[in-house]
Amino acid sequence: MNTAGLDIIINASVKYSELNGIKYQTDEQIIALKFALKGAKGDNGFQDLPVKLHKSYEVFHLLCGSEPQVFKTNFLEREGITFFTLYRDEATLTEAEIDLYIRIMKDEFDHCLIKDDIDIATQDTYRKSLKNNLLKRIHKSRNCNSFWAFRSGGKVFVLNK
Repeated sequence: MNTAGLDIIINASVKYSELNGIKYQTDEQIIALKFALKGAKGDNGFQDLPVKLHKSYEVFHLLCGSEPQVFKTNFLEREGITFFTLYRDEATLTEAEIDLYIRIMKDEFDHCLIKDDIDIATQDTYRKSLKNNLLKRIHKSRNCNSFWAFRSGGKVFVLNK
């Protein structure tokens, strides 16, 4: 298992309250960034979001000289909430790229983002402890090919599914 993917989900879930959740599918080497937005897709201009993010993604990787493999998006609407998911390959996804997506989401849809506004202590010791505990659980488990990280009440929860 590549621990770079675990680093990404832990760091991003601690750093960005705008992320509703992060899923790391180790068998496919895909990281899914999940956002929750108030309102329906058609009512709030969310339908343009994949195009905006894809254009930024293309320019970002052109400037970085990298060749990413996966960029997919998905919408799911449930009772007045739109869940937007961005899928990226773990090999070329960086924290700088996640930061770009977060900035776009905040610039365009900050008023609609459902986020955990409780600040988490983002010290390195906290992240290292979280990662070490997760790695211990992974080694004990026999079937760990999908991980979820999400924030609630100022805490990060990492689950294997």
